[in-house]
Amino acid sequence: MLDLLLPFALSGKTLLAGALALTGYIFYRLLVPPKINDGGVPYIPAYKTLFWTFKPDPSRIDLCNQVDVPALRETGIVRSWLWGRWMYKINDAEYARQLFLKPTVFQKIEMQTSLPYTFRVYAAGANIMSENGDHFKAHRSVVMPAFRRAWPVSHFRTHMRKLESLVRKQQQGVDILNIGRRVALDILGHIIMGVDFGALDYTKGELLEMCWDVVEAGVEPLYLLFPFLDKYPMGKRARSFASVARFHQFIDDAIETKRLELQTRDQLNNDERDKADLLTLMIEAYEQTKKHGAYDENGKLLPSMNSEELRNNAVVFFIAGHDGTAY
Repeated sequence: MLDLLLPFALSGKTLLAGALALTGYIFYRLLVPPKINDGGVPYIPAYKTLFWTFKPDPSRIDLCNQVDVPALRETGIVRSWLWGRWMYKINDAEYARQLFLKPTVFQKIEMQTSLPYTFRVYAAGANIMSENGDHFKAHRSVVMPAFRRAWPVSHFRTHMRKLESLVRKQQQGVDILNIGRRVALDILGHIIMGVDFGALDYTKGELLEMCWDVVEAGVEPLYLLFPFLDKYPMGKRARSFASVARFHQFIDDAIETKRLELQTRDQLNNDERDKADLLTLMIEAYEQTKKHGAYDENGKLLPSMNSEELRNNAVVFFIAGHDGTAY
């Protein structure tokens, strides 16, 4: 009988040893990044990030202040566990300049290919911040004309007056983070789409709640660390995916309305262009590339963008703009 059971016992021990080895490897990958020739860039142990992520009501601001900022303060660059892999974080202007001026050297991670199931990809898909090579240049040909101008002060005046009035009414101090997020949402809505979300008016409505959900879900720490969880969205996360679908429809409707308005004239004059929102200028450039094509600096014809990618760029500017401005 023992002779019959012995192979099963050995098999069980082998499975246990394999499971322990796999678990150990996973924890090792989480704790220590693989060695590469990067000049000895320091890293943030993943357990520090995990500690803040699993605290009650985790705040990305607390995570940044307690984990990222101290590590970045000394060198301006660190490696950190994000999107299921070790990635670099920087807060040094010179590093950022090198990064963005040499896109062929510093390739972006094309999440739409490597992590297609994540909330971030579902929300913004292929866009100027996730593409490389000729596809990046194609996006740039549509996006950059919208930024080649000075933003009129009038874009900000109304919202700043609302902010001043709101601060003056506060008797018990001001929640800077909350107000900063509201200012960013209203200004970005105006600049990007020509829409007033009413965040500074503290109005409640489906549009405003949808926008809050989209910008918050995109930076939720748990899903930044473990992106595979987005394969099975449940509860609040599933509702966030539904909010993105409604947000897409909202932007698609705005694109169609603005596109029809642009068809009534040959082109915007200088005054109209100065007052136009970002989406209108992107649509104008997009329609021009559809008619005449887009070319790189050597005269090479670039891949054509589609209307979904036009929307993706509006979404990514909205989310990234709010994230960078509010915090």
